[in-house]
Amino acid sequence: MEADAAPKRAKTTTERLHRLGEGASYVGLRPAGTDYGPMVPAAEGALENGDVARVRAMLIEEIDRGLNERLTRARELRGRERPS
Repeated sequence: MEADAAPKRAKTTTERLHRLGEGASYVGLRPAGTDYGPMVPAAEGALENGDVARVRAMLIEEIDRGLNERLTRARELRGRERPS
């Protein structure tokens, strides 16, 4: 085993245990600079300045989008059940 392998294995094991504790699956360590989308920078900004307005707005937008998609799908399925 290479000298670099032991610290990497320890980090990977720590991440696996952390994800398991959250009830989430482990997808592997991601390289530095990975784009996690706009929510991570918004959340980091909220931690720094104490203002959650941007995070709240992003969450509300995502919830609205999801609700509208589900409502549209439910209405489509409901329309199929009714006789023509």
